[in-house]
Amino acid sequence: MNIDGTSQREIPRKDADVSSWSPDGNSLLFEVVAEGKQWVEKNSRQLETIDPRSGNRSVVASLQGIGAGLWITSDTVIAVTDDSTKLVAIDLQSGKRALLAAGLIVDFAASLDQKYVYYATGGAEPKAMRIRLSDRKIDEITSLKNLLRPMYVFGPMMSVAPDGSPIFTRDIVGTQEIYALTVKWP
Repeated sequence: MNIDGTSQREIPRKDADVSSWSPDGNSLLFEVVAEGKQWVEKNSRQLETIDPRSGNRSVVASLQGIGAGLWITSDTVIAVTDDSTKLVAIDLQSGKRALLAAGLIVDFAASLDQKYVYYATGGAEPKAMRIRLSDRKIDEITSLKNLLRPMYVFGPMMSVAPDGSPIFTRDIVGTQEIYALTVKWP
């Protein structure tokens, strides 16, 4: 739609979830359930792209078994596997995957400069982490134990503020609160 709300067009896609704009703003990447599959089946999800102006849609064929994705550069997507156990960088030209992190990944977000990916782990000892994409160095930001119930799978939802600090929501019996962390890096 236009910024004033006119010329609205629906981009129809059943079961679409978690979208990310391409760096040039011309395509949208989103997670879908593969044809003939159920959402909970292993390797049931894939990433698709769509050009909202033309409606042209394509499956990123090499990415079956991949859940949510973020476009980082025109050739690179950061994604989580559909079982939420691996965070990977995917080269869209070659289809090659590079492991960034393993464990229960409950959410992730890219820094505004696209140099870091922040992610939250789940399980008994949930943590907020970040990966520097240039050398894949991983830093632990903080424990999320007080934000999550033990064995909590979904959440916290996270984002990254303009100054680079991670932002998290906290789920307290189905309600959301927003938290910001100030981190002083060494």
